[in-house]
Amino acid sequence: MHVLASALLVLGAGFLAAPAAAQFVSIGVKGGIPLTDALDTPLQAAAAALQYIENTHRLVLGASVELHLGQQFGIELDVLHKSFDYRLSTANAGQSPGQWEFPITGKFRILPGAVQPFVEGGISFSRLTSVEDLIALKNRSSKGLVLGGGVELHLGPLKISPEIRYNNWIDKNFDIAALQSKQNEMTFLVGLTF
Repeated sequence: MHVLASALLVLGAGFLAAPAAAQFVSIGVKGGIPLTDALDTPLQAAAAALQYIENTHRLVLGASVELHLGQQFGIELDVLHKSFDYRLSTANAGQSPGQWEFPITGKFRILPGAVQPFVEGGISFSRLTSVEDLIALKNRSSKGLVLGGGVELHLGPLKISPEIRYNNWIDKNFDIAALQSKQNEMTFLVGLTF
């Protein structure tokens, strides 16, 4: 809920921004769905003591700021939140970590006009919150490579940007035989910026 309130605050600030500043900076919200699961739970032998069940929540929500460096280039910073659940197959209660991601990307718009295809690339940092399972947890933080592409549609001052984004995480948050973080993730996102 805090993420939604923050995103709405950023969106409101975008409406109040001066028109001259809007030419150099875009502010808005970004939301979407993870296309891959957050965790792998490899099947263990029947006698294995640990077997996990994972559930990735299909919602990503956050805020976005882009600094425009001419007509085609920009630098974008996003603050995105997503979450997932996991538990031992023999337990009723489990863990519900939240994951904050901070991607910083360079964006290149391929064509001028009202419909602009774009590609982007950069780095991302992430941090897990609300994790009490210190046995399975290896790293609370991770970093990785971000690549993506999409289309930016201009409707007056509003820009709608659907995109597919790929993250390759260097560090795994979870790395035991029965519970492993995915290092390759795909996400569908839609940005609304002013």
